[in-house]
Amino acid sequence: MRSYDALAEVYDLFADDFDHPRWADYYCALLARAGVAARRVVDAGCGTGLMTVELARGGARVIGVDASEEMLRAAAARLRREGVQAVLVRQDMCRLEVPHSVDAVICACDGVNCLVTEARVRAFFRAAHAAIRPGGALAFDISSRYK
Repeated sequence: MRSYDALAEVYDLFADDFDHPRWADYYCALLARAGVAARRVVDAGCGTGLMTVELARGGARVIGVDASEEMLRAAAARLRREGVQAVLVRQDMCRLEVPHSVDAVICACDGVNCLVTEARVRAFFRAAHAAIRPGGALAFDISSRYK
């Protein structure tokens, strides 16, 4: 995704007022309330890895997926700096494929908003559903006009 490749170097400047550790905790608590222990998680649209790091710090085995090679480079550098392990995969989240089913797919920080057509949203939901084990969950947030 070329448009995000160009943003990779400055993307975090737009997220510096956002509490990623707290947001990751919220997602994990939300999943727990739904009866899902988030041990294996996909961070769809992981960008520079801000949520990937926090989910991994919380004990999850995380696969960070993003279509932008530059965003994934930034995420890899962040993982190294923070001493956190996760798998990073260059992949369109609408064509999400994982080697083993996961407990949850999380698409945080308005990632679904980037899917600008109904067909892409449906493709993401189908791909996420296929990646999630029975009893698992998809959790995401969106920005709306009420934000």
